[in-house]
Amino acid sequence: MQVVDTPRAIDKNIDTLGGYMHSGSSQEVEFARDLVTRGICFVVTTRSGAPFFAPSRFVGYIDNQIREHLANADKDGRVTNAAISRVLGRDPEVNPELDGLYQRFCADNGIASRSAGSFGLRRKYWDLR
Repeated sequence: MQVVDTPRAIDKNIDTLGGYMHSGSSQEVEFARDLVTRGICFVVTTRSGAPFFAPSRFVGYIDNQIREHLANADKDGRVTNAAISRVLGRDPEVNPELDGLYQRFCADNGIASRSAGSFGLRRKYWDLR
């Protein structure tokens, strides 16, 4: 799969993920929740007046969807992080305020949050709110 190269490509994937989070399909909802639970780096936007946290490993590939994401054996957050950073012109940052908002986002959306990202790494964010 090709990595994103425009802000619109990132935004489109965020919309796709948001649709999964609020769909009537339990498979789509669980898929989205699992991505957020395991995420380390997130693009943070505003959707419906509230912060929305989109994991880079999903939003970093052009036109990503469940089927493509699950079939992509080569998906790698380091690759998507670099692509998103190129598009946005900056790297993600550790941000305690956003980490608190992430915890609230998880609670509000029935997501089991962890105290740290996968592998015990500190979560990082691109804040686009």
